[in-house]
Amino acid sequence: MADRIDKKEWYRSGHEDEGYFASSVCIYRNFEDANFIGKLDAKGAETVLERVKSAADKDKTYGFADFDDYFNGKYQFYDKIRFAEEWKVSKGFLDSDLPRALVTDEQNLFVSVNDTEHLTIKALFTGDSLKEAYDCAKEFEQLTPMTKKYAFTGEFGYLMRDPSLVGTGLKASIVLHIPAICHAGAFGEFDDIMAGRGIEVSKPFGDAEPNYTGLIKISNAASIDASDREIINNLCEAAAAAVEIEKKCENEIMKTKLGNIDDMAWRALGTLRYARSISFKEAVRCLSLVHFGIRNEIITGIGPFGMAEIVFTLHHAGLCKATGKTIEASDDNEARADYLRKLFNE
Repeated sequence: MADRIDKKEWYRSGHEDEGYFASSVCIYRNFEDANFIGKLDAKGAETVLERVKSAADKDKTYGFADFDDYFNGKYQFYDKIRFAEEWKVSKGFLDSDLPRALVTDEQNLFVSVNDTEHLTIKALFTGDSLKEAYDCAKEFEQLTPMTKKYAFTGEFGYLMRDPSLVGTGLKASIVLHIPAICHAGAFGEFDDIMAGRGIEVSKPFGDAEPNYTGLIKISNAASIDASDREIINNLCEAAAAAVEIEKKCENEIMKTKLGNIDDMAWRALGTLRYARSISFKEAVRCLSLVHFGIRNEIITGIGPFGMAEIVFTLHHAGLCKATGKTIEASDDNEARADYLRKLFNE
């Protein structure tokens, strides 16, 4: 596989739409004659790898590499960890005992073998780019036909280890940046829209609560009884409705100065500029408030910035990569504060 570790990352695209943080599409597939992950043994996993490798070799568009071999030698330990921090693979994939592989890690396309399902085709983009992400993932699936059939039935569609994926095997997600809704506590209308459309709402970053950070993830709750395009369109319409609520809340906040928003935005900037220790959760909250303040001309003298590019650098491995240093996990808060001080004092 070509050396792509230091290429431009998907979250550094420079593209950001109001109310949108990131868009992702995952297409999952399993082979009909192999056990699901969880029941799959090492021999079965090797068989799955060989099938995908054979298809990749025939297509010649994409490379193929054993995941552990890919990172041996010249790469730093944190390069592997970053794959999970940056949503390219699941955290369980890093520590799995099963043979596993990467088919490609293009700027926006990440294909892994033996992650949560046999084959995971994931496309990641910043901003309002869900349809673009779907086209990217679907193109790979169509370019690399497998020699063995996928697990599929006429009644249920594609069969999956995760019951919510049974059907199309599609998981589409949009991470929204909605600080005004969070600041105003206006989740009633938002929740009604999501519930009415069968949309699943979750936290994009572990224990970082959306009402604190301003970031919230919406995804299709099920994959059955709907086509790929219906799932994508439904999620896009739900996201657009949420962004309209965000705009209304933002206008109301600016009109009434709800919660002393001017002071909150400037205090957040002060924290980013002068804190000596800061948690990931607090850092994201401050970035969200400053981002809001700049967009609404509360804060002046600072140009707009991309939320995603900074946020993904604030994880442990991201900080190691950004600083070029090996940082102990216990020192992350100090390293994070140091990184942000330099960034917002330039």
